[in-house]
Amino acid sequence: MNIARAIKNWSGSDWAFSAPSNDAEYDKLGEHLRAVLDAGGDTEGNPLGGLAFFIGCLMEDYEDAHGLDIPDVSNKQIFKFLMKQHGLKQVDFPEIGSQGVVSELQDDTKDRQLTTSHIKHLASRFGISGAVFL
Repeated sequence: MNIARAIKNWSGSDWAFSAPSNDAEYDKLGEHLRAVLDAGGDTEGNPLGGLAFFIGCLMEDYEDAHGLDIPDVSNKQIFKFLMKQHGLKQVDFPEIGSQGVVSELQDDTKDRQLTTSHIKHLASRFGISGAVFL
């Protein structure tokens, strides 16, 4: 980490380093998180991943403090829901893998997890941000 660069750029980055104090600031932080994720912050090894994590923590703290009821669902459940909503079957995802792989990616009892590549394909396929699966 280059602390000198972080110190130099700190004042221009204060939007990302303060906890939201109201719903409007929380919503704005969500917009910033989506922008960071869309810029590659959801890609394994991308340095923006740390910023995405930090913003997510600020948002989570606000949610906890203000009793926001955001359902705790797995990315596998989201994938399964989107497939059902769009009337798709496991065989409709050759870019993800075989029917067996797609099945395991929807089963919370299986160890197989969505990879960054899977998330990119799914986000593109459904026209949504990859952040939905994080």
